[in-house]
Amino acid sequence: MSFGKEAIFPFPAVQYIPLKVTEICQNTIQSSNKALSVQLIIGENLEKWRLVLWQDYQFTFDKKFSKDTLPILAMNVEISSVRYRGYFVTMLGKPKNSYYQLFTLPQQYFYKRQLCFELFDENTCNLLTRASYLCPV
Repeated sequence: MSFGKEAIFPFPAVQYIPLKVTEICQNTIQSSNKALSVQLIIGENLEKWRLVLWQDYQFTFDKKFSKDTLPILAMNVEISSVRYRGYFVTMLGKPKNSYYQLFTLPQQYFYKRQLCFELFDENTCNLLTRASYLCPV
């Protein structure tokens, strides 16, 4: 039995690990003169993008994330659920212009080093964005 969205979840539901989304913060993006495309910034890439996030969006975060969590910044989308299977982390969400959501996922479930994050619109099932991530050893 599937989750009802066969285009997104083609395998039986029992093959997916539901991941708890621990929200750190969410808010509107103050400076919306930049591109309004859906974006995912994952893991240590958050630190690499810190200056750009401040300059372009006046967004900053002070939190140091524990090594057993994977931080993700989702921009212009609100994430509602996350499931993991093999190399794929599949997320569902709703596009939401000028919005950001910073959250963490438990890293203990990722048994593959290279991950492909796919974010789908929960209403239309359209692919909103895709990102790859190489977990640190």
